[in-house]
Amino acid sequence: MMYWLTYCLVGINSYFAMGDTELLISTEALAARLNDVVVVDARDRNSYITGHIPGAVNLHFAELSETRGGVSGMLRSDEALRELLASRGLAPESHIVIYSAMEDAWDFVMAARLFYILEYFTYPSVSILDGGFNKWINEGRSQNTGSGSVTRINSDSISEILNAEILVDKDEVLKVLNQRDVVLSDQRNYLEYSGQSPRSNGHIPGAISLPFTSFFAGPQNLFKTGEELLELLTTDEINTSTRIITYCNSGHTSSVGYFGYRLAGFENVAMYDGSMLDWTRDAAFPVVRGE
Repeated sequence: MMYWLTYCLVGINSYFAMGDTELLISTEALAARLNDVVVVDARDRNSYITGHIPGAVNLHFAELSETRGGVSGMLRSDEALRELLASRGLAPESHIVIYSAMEDAWDFVMAARLFYILEYFTYPSVSILDGGFNKWINEGRSQNTGSGSVTRINSDSISEILNAEILVDKDEVLKVLNQRDVVLSDQRNYLEYSGQSPRSNGHIPGAISLPFTSFFAGPQNLFKTGEELLELLTTDEINTSTRIITYCNSGHTSSVGYFGYRLAGFENVAMYDGSMLDWTRDAAFPVVRGE
């Protein structure tokens, strides 16, 4: 047990993605590397024009989703996403740092949604700025205003080889129900999970409740790290080798869960696109109320 705990702590404290890129980067580290990375502002256009980190390009997270088959919040097609990434000059060989406002915990969704998509397109070096633009400005760091500039890249430079294992649909979720080696992690609030909210009839059978807000701590809404993250995500039955599938109502806050599990060193994490809005379209798919 002590060996496993030590192993997990080492994995968490290193924060490595593929290669040597930190998944979660501090404002201090970004300021020191600003000329060596591509910074992406995931906020809305008006917020970006009012003020943004120097050199950042703007890609509002709402552009990443669409309504499809009657389900809102679905990821856009691979072709549309590839074209969108190319239009913002997001070259796969670059180290990309994403930030959102972080005036509250929900803002992290904006950055996490894009983080997930870039991992889906096998970008090897992607980070999220801890504390976001709010922390950057509160520390008195410089900002630019206006529309900025973008150098478009050819969409053919973005690989057509996708990390398909991190994207699941309801048929795959149905197959893994009640499998002890797969954990469904519900990132909605507890009232939605339990079916006590007007927005929800309950949760997918066997899912655990892990509200996305539980990943943050302190007045600056910094992401939990180290022992706090380990305590949040692991149990006697759940460790970094467990297959995790995150979901929420529409696949947005579940991207925060996806990032959190990745940050903690979990090796096999996926997200259910469409989530409960997709799952509850068919009355044959079971839903559980209560605990």
